[in-house]
Amino acid sequence: MNYFVITLKEGEAWSYSPPQRHDVSWAFSFEGLSQIQHVVSDKELLIFEGDGVIDFKATLGTSRILVGSAKKHAHHLVLGQSSVHTSEAALEKGMQKIREIGAQIRASKSSF
Repeated sequence: MNYFVITLKEGEAWSYSPPQRHDVSWAFSFEGLSQIQHVVSDKELLIFEGDGVIDFKATLGTSRILVGSAKKHAHHLVLGQSSVHTSEAALEKGMQKIREIGAQIRASKSSF
């Protein structure tokens, strides 16, 4: 999996060629206004299938864009509020660990 942020100044363009084995890509323009594959994007997640080149251009101000690509996962995935797991049990185990860590942090703050 590739996962990174690019920064483009207004008018600047850039292209991303995902590795051949990657068959899904995504982009999220989170700052500025961008043109991604000829679609103007402002805080919108765009998803692309295949391994073709993806073109980016900053159209208004400096743009910051989160870009990712990967090979599609062959198995069913369980989506949590802020995470992805392979099963309901794995999701619950992860959420329980988060609750435990939160309780420890709250307990340590109250001891000051």
